[in-house]
Amino acid sequence: MNIAETPLSLPPARPGPLRRRAFLAACALLLGLIGLAYHTALRHVPRCDQWILLLDTIDHHEFLDLVAHSYSYSRTRIIYAGDTQLFRPLFFVLLAAERVLFGTDFRLWHGAGILLHFLAVCLFLAAMLRAQALAAPGTDAPEGKRLWRAFWPPLRAVPYALALFFAVNYAVVEQVVWFNVNGYIVFVILILGSILLLMEAADPNATRRRQAICLTGAWLLTLTAAFVYEMGQFYAVVAGLFVAVLHHGRGERRRGAVLLAAFVAVVLLYQAVNQFDRWYQQGRYTDDVALSDLARRAFQSKTLKHTARYAVFAIVQPFLPLHVRAEIHPMGKCMILEPVWDGELKLDRAAILSLSVLGLWAALTLLGAGRLLAGRKWGALAIAVLPIGAAAVHMALVVLGRINLRDAPIYLQLNCYYVYISLLFVLLGSAALLPGLHMFRRPFAVGALQGAGALLVMGLVMLGAYSAAKTHQINADAARMFKPQRRLIDSLRRFVAEHQHEPGFSFALQLDPVRHVPSVTGIPYPVILYKRYITNADPKYVIWFDNWKVFAVPADEWRRTHPGGEAFLCPELVQIGAKRHIFRYGDSYYALPYAQAHQFLHSPDRAHFPGALKDTSLEGLLRQIETSDRR
Repeated sequence: MNIAETPLSLPPARPGPLRRRAFLAACALLLGLIGLAYHTALRHVPRCDQWILLLDTIDHHEFLDLVAHSYSYSRTRIIYAGDTQLFRPLFFVLLAAERVLFGTDFRLWHGAGILLHFLAVCLFLAAMLRAQALAAPGTDAPEGKRLWRAFWPPLRAVPYALALFFAVNYAVVEQVVWFNVNGYIVFVILILGSILLLMEAADPNATRRRQAICLTGAWLLTLTAAFVYEMGQFYAVVAGLFVAVLHHGRGERRRGAVLLAAFVAVVLLYQAVNQFDRWYQQGRYTDDVALSDLARRAFQSKTLKHTARYAVFAIVQPFLPLHVRAEIHPMGKCMILEPVWDGELKLDRAAILSLSVLGLWAALTLLGAGRLLAGRKWGALAIAVLPIGAAAVHMALVVLGRINLRDAPIYLQLNCYYVYISLLFVLLGSAALLPGLHMFRRPFAVGALQGAGALLVMGLVMLGAYSAAKTHQINADAARMFKPQRRLIDSLRRFVAEHQHEPGFSFALQLDPVRHVPSVTGIPYPVILYKRYITNADPKYVIWFDNWKVFAVPADEWRRTHPGGEAFLCPELVQIGAKRHIFRYGDSYYALPYAQAHQFLHSPDRAHFPGALKDTSLEGLLRQIETSDRR
């Protein structure tokens, strides 16, 4: 049997100049829309875990040094340690690179996240168009050309509408602007690249050499993705099954088995490095959860409930931008509530319209899948299995590894960035199934589906516009909430940039016991950002803040005008700790719990501060801490 006639075969598809121009024009439009929706995020400051990462790496500034001390961050972090089962070395290599490249200019950190999102959306659109082209019918015959012209125009626009809908969707805003999780977007980019290469390898017109290059590239991208986010190892199995089934259908069973083994080897390679790191880091951490506990919880009845809840949160609610409230939580994270799951959704006309778009999208997707199944178009179905399998793996990881362990509703609402990966791959799977609708031949069915496609495109564009406005508002609210902190950080950054090249540049920080400088775990922002320049012994400048703006004078001048003012200088941070931080003040060392450190630093009477452990030597203080912890 000719390969082109096998049930798993796919029709040849090559994008013409018109489609290339349409794709590039769409990317330019998406860039503009993403910029409009997200530009206020450039005024955000670090939040939550972002500060903790900066604290945990406070004494490391060179790239290789940062990588050495943070590649296994989940097992080596000091402050709020946890998630020790996770091993994502390249995830933290990315953050180390951003730390070195961007320093404390957080506009660049957030700009990088926005650009990564734009790249992911462009690849998302490219993957949808490629899947559509591979699954579309041949158009060489006159009948094929007529059907193509009559049927496809509305549905050919669906990938563009889905890309717009996802690009500015309010439900994924935290993933884009919370730079601490930029690695997840890099993971998505790698997996989308892998999927595109696998689809190229599936093209029957591709030469053996081209297929080999594409399969090698897909394997390398999959391997890299696994070390960015552990989901990559599970996706590798899905990808391996895809190439194995594809080659089995072509009568190349041995080659398919070899390729399957190659992709499964990604799991073995990842786990080998993971287990080596667990051995290497032993004694530095204790697992906060056992894999056996995860397995046990997986078979509890609440797993089904959590799966349904997450599916509603990640797939249904993004279609309801007018009815789902998103707000900035006091701890600094974007929080998306769950009115649909909680039964608080009001079915007004706008909600009915949004749910109608959702229902239309789901109905057309299911119809396309049904027609592909009925027509035994296994090749086209295999293409759809790649993103659908990726979405299923991610949803399983979220439910089994997160929600089952922390099932308080606020946990999911505060970690809404989970939606990004699940929603993207569900939409991509949908786009790969929609071409099955071409198998309808009756004029009435073709006309009805053509109208339905047009309505879906208009509905997605409309919901995308509402989502873009909501995304802009979320970013603007966060920028407004943290405006004073941003003013402090920017003012200090400008001062350091102006003076840091001076010989012997250093400064001491004067704290006001009334107007406190913001802090994280008791450590003031300036110390977290610029500890390497702070010294009380012989500073070149003394700085302080008034109305969130930095003021500085040479240290000699400050001493002349502030006799006895040393009592208000911030004690020097010596060492961060899992429960206490250690500071040096005068001739003594002090250890303070997080809750008391902020007040201690701003107090002019530190020598007799209640709750502080004190010693004249660091070694003696460490012994006190050890004795206190044993109690």
